[in-house]
Amino acid sequence: MPDWRKHPLLEFDSVRRWMNTKQQQRDPYKYRCLDALQKYSNYRGLNPDQIIKEYIEARKLDPPARLLPEDKLNAWAADITDNGKVKLYWAANLQRQIIPFFDKNGCHVDIDVEMPTAPARENTLQGTPEITKRFLDATPRLDFKWPIICMAENGMRPGSVMQLRYRHIKRSLDAREVPLAIQIPGKITKTGQPYTTFVLEDAIRILREHLKTIDHLTGDTHIISYSTTRLIHYVPDLGVRLGYNPPSGLKPFTCGSWRSWAQDAFEGAGVPQNRVSLLMGARPHGRDAHYVNPPLKVLAHEYMKASPQLRIYE
Repeated sequence: MPDWRKHPLLEFDSVRRWMNTKQQQRDPYKYRCLDALQKYSNYRGLNPDQIIKEYIEARKLDPPARLLPEDKLNAWAADITDNGKVKLYWAANLQRQIIPFFDKNGCHVDIDVEMPTAPARENTLQGTPEITKRFLDATPRLDFKWPIICMAENGMRPGSVMQLRYRHIKRSLDAREVPLAIQIPGKITKTGQPYTTFVLEDAIRILREHLKTIDHLTGDTHIISYSTTRLIHYVPDLGVRLGYNPPSGLKPFTCGSWRSWAQDAFEGAGVPQNRVSLLMGARPHGRDAHYVNPPLKVLAHEYMKASPQLRIYE
């Protein structure tokens, strides 16, 4: 990912004002926001300062002329999606990334962007160890191998695995524990609840090799530096090359394929349903919904019941 600090749009006051409000955001996300604004500027043939000036001038007019900024944003989305036929998610995501640009420059844009709902996947393929081996063997980079084998061995969601920091695995890694405990804080989980899950020896080997490639490793260092979106696209695209996905249309193999396999592995190994929820970061029910998590050794014991089905390399 290129350095967002060198993006050409930063020469404009309106853009610098906007980016000053994103100091807590990760660098890859900042670059994606700038890239989205660049796409809109190119579409309009205006630089960002001119776009803001256009907004201010339009708001002095009577309807419908005063709605010019919203009309232009909607026209951009229609152009990207071919009037709602293709690339719906991408267009909605681009709009959501640049609407704060207007807001942070004192220009409220009255657009409610709804993310499209993906149709049901009736024929989802599961991420079996055999399939996972093919994905790993076809993936040369360690920073892609680690998320894949991590998701494969515990069913972690891609959004969580991509936000892991070194401190979330350091204690268990230093203690050379097997399985390795990954302690996931609630702020990076879908449910908002913290949980602990694990990976096996083969994943630990890949993780250790990858960590050697990171300079200045601290507790706050993200284990992976690229975006969740990139991983989400990489997996089904690789599935096309490996013959598991068709070149167009719905992709039966996605990151969720590993979550499906892990859940079946846990349940098939006799792990109680509430403990499956705890190991996979789902919202538990019954007793475990009201009490603290079981001791780490208890969770590790439950996890290891499914290890024969989850292990990728012997």
